[in-house]
Amino acid sequence: MSTKRLEADVVILGAGFGGSLAASALSRQGLDVLLLDCERSRTNPLEAEKIEPDQAALLRDLGLLDERVPAAPPIGMVRNYDGSGIQDFDTVEQYGISWHETVLRLRDVAARGSRVETASVRWIRPDPVRPRVGLDDDREISARLVVVATGGHGGLPDGLSLSRVVDNSLRSLTYGFDIGGLSSDFTGFNYFLGKNPDGVDFLTTFRVGDRVRAHVFTQQRPGDRVVSEATNSMDGALTSWFPGLDAHLGPVSVSSPITVVNSTYRRTRDAGAADGVVIIGEEFQTVSPTTGDGLTHLLTDVKLLCERYVPGWLAGPHSKVRAFYGDPEKLAVGRTALDHWCYYRDRQTWDRVPLYIRAMRKARRA
Repeated sequence: MSTKRLEADVVILGAGFGGSLAASALSRQGLDVLLLDCERSRTNPLEAEKIEPDQAALLRDLGLLDERVPAAPPIGMVRNYDGSGIQDFDTVEQYGISWHETVLRLRDVAARGSRVETASVRWIRPDPVRPRVGLDDDREISARLVVVATGGHGGLPDGLSLSRVVDNSLRSLTYGFDIGGLSSDFTGFNYFLGKNPDGVDFLTTFRVGDRVRAHVFTQQRPGDRVVSEATNSMDGALTSWFPGLDAHLGPVSVSSPITVVNSTYRRTRDAGAADGVVIIGEEFQTVSPTTGDGLTHLLTDVKLLCERYVPGWLAGPHSKVRAFYGDPEKLAVGRTALDHWCYYRDRQTWDRVPLYIRAMRKARRA
């Protein structure tokens, strides 16, 4: 059987949050964009269920803030508790969203100007002029640029001979679930912990439409006994981990299945060596859900790639992607996300992060 060959200006692998956003942004520039994903829809991986103010600004710049689901008003006032005192905090422009429904909406928006297909990628052949992508159905796609936005799910396709830096000391385990029993005017509550034997960082609760979502961020590992106990009885775990929680929220209970996501720090090495292929978001660098930096990291990648680099690359003879990975704004966002992850790891080890570490991080940020 002969190979069927297709052409596009840009091929995007992964029709999740970042891939769909990039497809919309590039198609608005008049580019022929082909958006590929191996699944028609995705289950909720506990990502990006809360949009922070800086992330809202980036989505607005991309013209897609109003496509979130639900398109509800900002969360508003929340209460923060650190074990000693209460502080009311105005979240300004913070939104709760359904990740799954928002991704489906963004994919529909991308389909207005791009070709969207369900297909599995077998291989990628980097090339500065015409990189190629091979699919499981024996089709072959030739493009000017290939964008890998697969969110760190699974391995990279054959042909990308890239390695990853892995730091197993940087781990994060997150629980996500709905809670019931709260009044209709509830907006949000956060309970922060210091160093503790169960490695729990904090609890955050917030509205997503007519539901209240809860995330518990920890430094636990999947095989820990405490993880098994928590998934079997999260109501009991909340009582144990967050003393006096009922005094702040009232008698609440878990009202949905519990989703558990485990993250380990990984960063792609020498990604800029494969001209014609660019890797963005979590596929390039893992970000801890605890820090809330993941969507900032992804949206920054999309905005810089689509607005600062792709137009110039496609106007010339080559797609020299190394400049994208060296962009000062991209590097700063990646370093901040890593520093925040280190902070949460270190605070479970020391009562106070040593002065020399704090001084080093301050110098790096400067």
